[in-house]
Amino acid sequence: MVTSKTVLLLSANPIGTDALRLQEEEREIKERLRRAGYGKFVIHSTVAARTRDIQQALLDYKPHIVHFSGHGAGANGLVFEDVTGKAALVNSEALANLFKLFASRGVECVVLNACYSEAQALAIKKHIEYVVGMNQTIGDKAAIEFTVGFYTGISYGESYEFAFDLACNAIELANLPEYSTPVLLRKKHINNSKMSPKKVSIFKQRSAVINEEIIQDDLNNSSVIEDKIQPVSSGAISDLPKLILSSKLNNEYPVFDIPLNYEALNVALQASKWLEGNHETYKLFMALSGKQEGEYITEAEIKNISCEALQIIDNLWLINSNNRFGLSIQKLIYYNDKNKKSDIHLAEKMGWLKDGKWLNYDEFRESFAGHVPTGYLPICVDLQTCEKTKLKLELQWTRFIKVFFPAFMSRINFCGL
Repeated sequence: MVTSKTVLLLSANPIGTDALRLQEEEREIKERLRRAGYGKFVIHSTVAARTRDIQQALLDYKPHIVHFSGHGAGANGLVFEDVTGKAALVNSEALANLFKLFASRGVECVVLNACYSEAQALAIKKHIEYVVGMNQTIGDKAAIEFTVGFYTGISYGESYEFAFDLACNAIELANLPEYSTPVLLRKKHINNSKMSPKKVSIFKQRSAVINEEIIQDDLNNSSVIEDKIQPVSSGAISDLPKLILSSKLNNEYPVFDIPLNYEALNVALQASKWLEGNHETYKLFMALSGKQEGEYITEAEIKNISCEALQIIDNLWLINSNNRFGLSIQKLIYYNDKNKKSDIHLAEKMGWLKDGKWLNYDEFRESFAGHVPTGYLPICVDLQTCEKTKLKLELQWTRFIKVFFPAFMSRINFCGL
């Protein structure tokens, strides 16, 4: 008996938006899947999809794969249609809540073949095993090449990971520059055993598959996790994808390739040179925000730091520190702090404030001779170059703890780290 998979195709090209070759994309999907043989795939499509059609289609067809073709608007959402055929945005939270309802009803994979859809993919992957999004604009030709490659792989019974890599390679073979635009995300698996530490995998080359278990240890005692994790080889870092810095301006989302090199950070962390690694991380944050060292990063700029960049930096810290330091560790401490009486309480818990005195560069440098708390690093305070006056030091730390750190933790949380 043949077990079939159901594929739901949703597409929208509202009045007033750029025309897309959605019919060609749908035709290619159907053609690839029909080659798999009779009965292996059941395909349903909802064109000119209105917001009210989404739930109905999921209930009607009970799909295993949901494929959306259309426009994306970055953090603002995906573009569907209203009852008049005009654009109607559906935000990330609404989509995540929708797929949360259908996660136990057979949906295995969601493909968002739309520009800037990484934000929605990150939200949906909390509930669905495999989600594909785009981290910048993707042209019609590249979108169709991706579709052909992906569903060719699926039609041959390949895994979603293999089909994704095949799809990226299809764009590359077509000599199109967007082969690193698609991102495949995997759902985080929760391990409820307090005995199991977090296992982390570095970003897979190009496909950027995130596949990790979230840490469940009680962080209140700031205990150090002892399990050994092999550090990443330096060769893997040089092959990591370029980072994307997207910024929102008048509802436009320009994207810039930033050729950041992680080698210096990786080498420092592998050698347990935490001071040097912290400074390299600080320099990366400055570059990602388009700032020079010593300048301030604004909340708006923090919100536009690439999730991919943060994932790579976090993985390097976690792996090389044995899960002791990292952005996601800091996030867990921040959100699990049930005694958020003040910023001072958090700073003391992190080890940045002792006996009412903020950490200066000399103390920071000397602190590694003894024990430092879990989550102590990284910090984005330019202690190395700031003036050694008490006023200047307090200003640096006050701005960090009141403005930068909360905004940064919010971004980390949004990215699903």
